[in-house]
Amino acid sequence: INSNKEKQIAAKNSSGDVTSYKMMIIINISLINPNDNNKVVKSKEFNTSFTYNNADNKFQLSQDEKNIINNLIETVSGKIVIYLNS
Repeated sequence: INSNKEKQIAAKNSSGDVTSYKMMIIINISLINPNDNNKVVKSKEFNTSFTYNNADNKFQLSQDEKNIINNLIETVSGKIVIYLNS
């Protein structure tokens, strides 16, 4: 399992100030066969993203980002469970 979190600027206003961000969670999983020299049997990438507005209150923005990350992780986790059960 390999995971990555990315925060990108989604939009800026005419002054060049950031107005919105895009948070992405990317998880790559590989299923291996330990009886066959750890040969990769299946491999898949799961990702999800959310775009949100910037905030003047940076503490509140930080709290909002933590909630967004947790929600994105739950979404990707659900996708992984469905994949593994199929």
